[in-house]
Amino acid sequence: IGPDHNRWWVPEEEEKNMVGNGVYLTPVAIWKEPDGDPHAAEHTERFYYHICDSKTMHYSEVVENLWVGSCPRIPEHITHGMKEALGVTAVINLQKEEDVCRDSAGCCPGVPGTDVPGSLSQLYKDNDISYIWIPANDQDPENKVSMLPAAVYKLWDLLKNGHHVYVYSNAGINRAVLLVCGYLYYVLGWPYRVMEYHVCSQRPVAWVDEEVIVEAEKEFQEKYGSDVLAERSAESPRSYQPQPAPKIPPIQATQNDTQSNDDQNAEDHDLGHFVAQTKIVLRRTVVIPPAESKEITIEPGSNSQ
Repeated sequence: IGPDHNRWWVPEEEEKNMVGNGVYLTPVAIWKEPDGDPHAAEHTERFYYHICDSKTMHYSEVVENLWVGSCPRIPEHITHGMKEALGVTAVINLQKEEDVCRDSAGCCPGVPGTDVPGSLSQLYKDNDISYIWIPANDQDPENKVSMLPAAVYKLWDLLKNGHHVYVYSNAGINRAVLLVCGYLYYVLGWPYRVMEYHVCSQRPVAWVDEEVIVEAEKEFQEKYGSDVLAERSAESPRSYQPQPAPKIPPIQATQNDTQSNDDQNAEDHDLGHFVAQTKIVLRRTVVIPPAESKEITIEPGSNSQ
């Protein structure tokens, strides 16, 4: 990879990097800019403002029936994107109250800012989607450590009971990713590096906070570890087990959706439903246009970070 690479082997973490059968996985690298700084905050900010400005719900499927992504910004993200396109039956929201009032205000048009949380909860109820709100502070590691064990247990409970779960924060980069990482690592028992590689490959904008995940594990095991061990399949130890590609449900087009304009590509005329025009179908962006337009498009997910 050349003399200027910034990937380093960390020998003291050899046990963590060993995932079985003589296979080692090094930590996921963070690419640095020419000045030596990864500028992670700038990349995160650019991605966040992109989905804000475009009123986009950007999500990724982690494993079957579990999605992680950004918050809903208009009602159609819930009524169409979650309920109809993904078949979501439960959501876990990790936004703080001020996040909800700012980023999800578009879901409740005409509602005063302070009333948005209540109106958002009612919107989920009206669409038969269970709504669990667990506020977490993105800038406070201690808060995330204290939040994670119970939140992972709640996510596990939803999935055990057959729910299709969408986990979100503002942009689906840190807090929401943290929760699904905890589920894969604490509950499913995936080796840490396997979990990290899988999540980052499914959601390239993800930030996996290793310090929080490792620190919160002790409390999770003390409180809920016996429950996990009692139900974990004997065929699923902490060893490397590749998972099949998650199934992506199609988004059914309406009659108006299938009517192509003269300037559209000829291949679009044969589409019975709208899917990402790419082989990578696990990271997708649902773009819901303004109310006056009924056309719905789906774009490939962003590799912004």
